[in-house]
Amino acid sequence: MKKTKKIVIGSLIAITLGVVGTLAAGGFEHRWGNKGHMAEMMAERMMKHATEELDLTEVQQANLKALQDTALALRADAKMGKRETRKEIMSQLSQPTLDQEHILGLVQARIDAAEQKIPELVAALAVFFDSLTAEQKSIIMDKIEKRQSHGNAHHGGHPGHN
Repeated sequence: MKKTKKIVIGSLIAITLGVVGTLAAGGFEHRWGNKGHMAEMMAERMMKHATEELDLTEVQQANLKALQDTALALRADAKMGKRETRKEIMSQLSQPTLDQEHILGLVQARIDAAEQKIPELVAALAVFFDSLTAEQKSIIMDKIEKRQSHGNAHHGGHPGHN
């Protein structure tokens, strides 16, 4: 896969999780965490916070829940695949000769799996965002911008650390 395509896929996932994460953070610096239960707790917190702060309707809450479920499922799939891929690569590293094609195949399979989920993630993001009012969208965009500028200040303003 070309580097540009990888960047686009990574950016889509980062933007979607950034929106979801921004809503979840509610001014705090918690992240999704490394454990599945932490991600679920943050997701529940996000729903409550977003519902209150954005005054979401029932339809908007359902759309946000669908986005959240899609993002969590993609995250869980990626983590599971990461563990398996790492284990297989470690096994390959213990061999007398490194099977480059096998390792490239493992990596490509992970990329392909993520690529297949991207349309679902983008569709869920679109449904949620399209259901918001202009004022609600503005609130979310302001929060994202504040988090990004905070991140830049925290990381010395390097563009790669947004």
